[in-house]
Amino acid sequence: METDFYYKTQKFDGVNIIFGNTLEKEYKEFNIEEKREPDNLKYSQYLNPEDLLVLSIPLSKFIEEVKPQIIIGCDTGGRLFSLATYYTWKEMNNNKPFLTIDHKIHFMYLKLEYYSYLEERFNDIILNLIKISKNSDLDRHSLRILFIDDWIVSGLTLKIAKNLAKKYTDNIYFGVIYKKLENPNISSNTIIVNWKKSPSKIGVQYSNQNIIAIKDKEVKLIRESMRSIAKELVI
Repeated sequence: METDFYYKTQKFDGVNIIFGNTLEKEYKEFNIEEKREPDNLKYSQYLNPEDLLVLSIPLSKFIEEVKPQIIIGCDTGGRLFSLATYYTWKEMNNNKPFLTIDHKIHFMYLKLEYYSYLEERFNDIILNLIKISKNSDLDRHSLRILFIDDWIVSGLTLKIAKNLAKKYTDNIYFGVIYKKLENPNISSNTIIVNWKKSPSKIGVQYSNQNIIAIKDKEVKLIRESMRSIAKELVI
């Protein structure tokens, strides 16, 4: 199935946006449930966390081709999509170590009011990863940083990401399920996600800049289900 889905790119404000064709053309292929909303009688695409595995295939292909050394998941909306991308990439590559410098995805809550804190934390992440890379040629021309979020609406999170990363590199990427810029194909008000503002599904809760890990049974079950679906999708 994974060969049926491809990514697209768009340059916006100096950032390369990566998004799949799945929601735009192929979403009926994997049973996103259509629900009629009683208040406006319009159909909506209703996404479960498990649907993100299919949506992550284009981004996983981009990661394999471009090989970003550092990946930042944008909490809280982008956490499950980041994890889905990680699981899918691992299955597509026979469970090899993830190709970032430290084989991980880092997470940051990109809110403008926390910018000073974010800048300090981002600098620590980048400098530590550059140090452990043992690559003296890793400079702003060769360093590739990818941010992952669920979607772009106003572009504010994208701008925060760009401001954080532009100190270190000219190669800034922003991977999303879809983007609402210029002429969007799908309006954001037609997409419903059942994990929005649900720490028991996302797995974390924020109190200002502080991260509180949620270890509910539901969190574990969702991640186990996502890993299982990744194995089934990637053949």
